[in-house]
Amino acid sequence: MPRALSLALLAAALCAAAPPAFARPAATIPAPFRGIWNGTVLPCSPSASDDTRLELTARRVNFYESGGTVSRVTRVDARTIRIVGRLSGEGETFTARYPFRLSADGRQLTDITQPEHFVRHRCRG
Repeated sequence: MPRALSLALLAAALCAAAPPAFARPAATIPAPFRGIWNGTVLPCSPSASDDTRLELTARRVNFYESGGTVSRVTRVDARTIRIVGRLSGEGETFTARYPFRLSADGRQLTDITQPEHFVRHRCRG
């Protein structure tokens, strides 16, 4: 087979391949991102009323005064996800989008929505 034809077939096969797993949207938050997260390390208990509290379950996002169901999760890379969900809080329902980055050790979750990133700490349970 001529080299040019071999390269063309290889290029076509690569283009037709499925996108990488990181680019595939799902409706489930990956297990390493799930948990209860607070802006401060202490107090960090399930009953603590900290307004920085965030709870991520497989299918829900719950903030201090709002929460809702996840409609889509895109895994950007091994430690970054984008969540889209339908949330309700303070008398309103809205679509929200949140990109989160998990630290290498899994102890911190950074909300990278704004230029001034907000870091939350995993609550131990």
